[in-house]
Amino acid sequence: MLTAMLLEMRLVSGLSQAEIDEVTGLKGNGRRLRNRPGQAGRAKPITRNLICQAYMRFVPSPLSPHLREAYEELVELKRKPGTEPLRRFLVIYDGILNDVLRENHPADGLRRLEYLYFRLLVSFSLAIHGQANWCGGRFSHYLIAAQTAAEEGIALADRLLQSEVHDVEATGRVKRLRALIVINLFQIYLEQSKRGYPNAAGQVVSRDQLKAQFLEQDALGKHWALVEEFPYLWQAIYNGLEQASFLEAEEPALRFYRKLVDLDPGFQDFDYTPGEVLALSKEKEMDWFCKRFRSTLHTPNP
Repeated sequence: MLTAMLLEMRLVSGLSQAEIDEVTGLKGNGRRLRNRPGQAGRAKPITRNLICQAYMRFVPSPLSPHLREAYEELVELKRKPGTEPLRRFLVIYDGILNDVLRENHPADGLRRLEYLYFRLLVSFSLAIHGQANWCGGRFSHYLIAAQTAAEEGIALADRLLQSEVHDVEATGRVKRLRALIVINLFQIYLEQSKRGYPNAAGQVVSRDQLKAQFLEQDALGKHWALVEEFPYLWQAIYNGLEQASFLEAEEPALRFYRKLVDLDPGFQDFDYTPGEVLALSKEKEMDWFCKRFRSTLHTPNP
């Protein structure tokens, strides 16, 4: 999300938005994206590319350079779901990751954590963005693979943070990867239940059972803790709002929504999309929130 990238660049670099615009060639476009509701969703490809290049320059990634490049390519390919370039990418990396993660390789804990995160992304993408002829329709299989990678990744991250000596840079990478994995894991649970697919334990979890599970695991509290630690982590904000809507939890939903609008003012319009995610009005699990608050919160973007 462009506005989140701009915010994180400011936090990491200590520069003002005007200074970032100057040194990156954005020429005021960064300020316009941040200050004009809906502008980020209308950003031209050249502006998007400049922001992405600046982001890679200013913000350290939790991923090694080759995986960061692969991640950036996957993000772009997912903008066009169902296309042949996306299929080729996912099928190729699915096979590579099967080989890389066999048994306990790579042995280095942080490197394995990176690959588990990427395994999660590839499997989740095959399940959500894939076509039946890509993987023989084994969508539930790939959701289980994503769930397994996520659960192993969280356990590994916790062990790394508790028992191994890291420098500041490595510790920061582990924390960021853990946060991203947690966000995705709760979405995997939601997707499995929504589609009626079994989880890794072979159980099909109903909506009511999943609501009870989310409450027991304090899903909303965990998402809000991530937002407080990483205020630019838009996935935690958007997904937290989705899960609050799923749980019909009014106060947390409003808290996540206000944070989302702070990050990208375009979300004052329930029909707005920045490109990376669906508009609130188009996301099925946001239905309760949109019906409950459209009359009081929805403001069309200019």
